[in-house]
Amino acid sequence: MEVVALSPHPFKEKHDMFIRTALMTLTLCLGAVTFLGCPQTGTTEKGAPDAQESTQEAPTPERKPQPEQSPEQETPENHPKLCNTGELCVDIQPNNARACELVLSIPNTTAVTISFDESVRGRWLRKGDRIAIVMFSKKNNALTHHALKLKSEKAESTIPWNIQKQHCYDWNGHPISNVTIQPVKDTQ
Repeated sequence: MEVVALSPHPFKEKHDMFIRTALMTLTLCLGAVTFLGCPQTGTTEKGAPDAQESTQEAPTPERKPQPEQSPEQETPENHPKLCNTGELCVDIQPNNARACELVLSIPNTTAVTISFDESVRGRWLRKGDRIAIVMFSKKNNALTHHALKLKSEKAESTIPWNIQKQHCYDWNGHPISNVTIQPVKDTQ
């Protein structure tokens, strides 16, 4: 009678064998590619490029920088929606910001509604005492201090908030340094 010893870890042996096989296959494939080289673009007998291998994409045109535009002065005529009573608007400086992402810290006990001006497209998400906000200008205009509004569910109450993270970008998508974001209270 023959005694067969069972391994205490049969799964580990199978896993190790799989890893060895995968590494050997990868090594063989890399060796074959290195030895054979990359295929060259061929030509047909008539000298025209081969249709199968001439799938090069046209180079994308480089985006030319636009001159900086001076932002419009805010007046009630071009920004009729000011902060209402109980709302807190957020002022973003410098005034060349076209998009911003913020993480605010607001206590869980404070119920807050966030709204955006019609000149801005934005989303927000609350998880615990943090609120993540992303917004960008629909046109090439600066984000105004009426673009983002926070409103407490309790009328006339203040909103205790701290900015944990802030990143703003210009119209090219380049980060803007020295961004200051602060509350603004101006009522109608």
